[in-house]
Amino acid sequence: RIAMQTYRCLIVEDSEPTALLLKEYLNGLSMFYEITTCATYAEAVNTLLCQPYDLIFLDVELNTDNGLELLRVIRPLPPVV
Repeated sequence: RIAMQTYRCLIVEDSEPTALLLKEYLNGLSMFYEITTCATYAEAVNTLLCQPYDLIFLDVELNTDNGLELLRVIRPLPPVV
C-alpha cells in the first residue's frame, strides 16, 4: 500500500462563507492534514510566522487589506523548522 502525501494548507479569505466552502471542498480531497483559515492580513502574517504551509489560497482583495501586499510579505519568509 502506498502512503499518500499530505499537505498543510492556509486559506486567507475575509468572506466566511467562501472560506468555509473552500475548506469543505479541500477536506473532501483527503490530501490535507491541516487546513487553517485567516480572515485578515495581520492574522495571516502571524500564522505564517509561526508555521510553514505547503499551499496558500490568498484572496487578493481583502476587505481592509491588500492581499497582493501580503504576497510580497510571504515570499521572502524563511522556512520554519
